[in-house]
Amino acid sequence: MVLDGRAWVCKEEIGDVKVKGAGKYDEKVFVDVWRRYGLGHDVEARRPGEWDIEERRTLVFMRKPEGDEGPAPAARLVKYVHPPTYSASLLPTPTHLFHFSALTYNAHSIHLDPLYAKSQDGHRALLVHGPLSLALMLRVLNDHVAPKNDDGKIGGVIKSIVYRNYAPLYVGEKMSVCVRQTKRDAAKGEEEWDVWIEGPEGGMAVKGSVVVDASLL
Repeated sequence: MVLDGRAWVCKEEIGDVKVKGAGKYDEKVFVDVWRRYGLGHDVEARRPGEWDIEERRTLVFMRKPEGDEGPAPAARLVKYVHPPTYSASLLPTPTHLFHFSALTYNAHSIHLDPLYAKSQDGHRALLVHGPLSLALMLRVLNDHVAPKNDDGKIGGVIKSIVYRNYAPLYVGEKMSVCVRQTKRDAAKGEEEWDVWIEGPEGGMAVKGSVVVDASLL
């Protein structure tokens, strides 16, 4: 998607909805949300597969525990097994979250009001947006694989990403965005990369697998 002044349209719709788990508190609802982006204003004439960008997010909804359920269980620390090829660190601030909330029209108090984040959802600080984590991963990887060549041509282009959130990220706690190449297919002109974000203790908060079109490299 090139931001060059031309109009783009986004169509959002609900996909599959599945209920998993048994029992009042084990039950989870998985909801697929599709967002499709295309050049121009035409929405109805386009079918799945005809858009420039297609995005599917699976949101998981759980029941809120009733009363005093005791302390929350400690999150399991999952670490990536290899050192990154490249990494960039960031200390997220309330200003970062405010600007991203304004940019994405997301005024949820969990990103803006620390008292709400703690009292309503049990978080120790303001929660970093999941889409902000994704944007940071894509930016760091893109800066690493898509520098312009001497003749001005762009290098690698990100074709697809599949990612999953493992643990929350918080304001005031160091996060490191890491990338590592896992495969190169010269015949297809593609590279595969892992990209992930580590929290302050080195555990993965989110991890993605990316396919890069490296035919121009």
